[in-house]
Amino acid sequence: MGEVISFDFKQKKKIEKYVITPWKCLVCKTAFQYDSRKDKENMPRIILREGTKQRSEEAICKNCSLDIKATAEACQWKYDEETIND
Repeated sequence: MGEVISFDFKQKKKIEKYVITPWKCLVCKTAFQYDSRKDKENMPRIILREGTKQRSEEAICKNCSLDIKATAEACQWKYDEETIND
């Protein structure tokens, strides 16, 4: 993860601050970068586990998420409330 801060030295002020976070899809192993300047509502990943001091976060990319959805629909999986409460 890299924090980037841009300064305008002539005006002596900070222009912008953002974070670039590299991440890898758990399914396809493709490497991506998340830029905090982009729209957070349209994030191209689903975070499965938040990052901790011991381990980094785990996420699945948009394409793999759609493949999983298609597979579940092809197998006719339905929402099962019993398995949610286990």
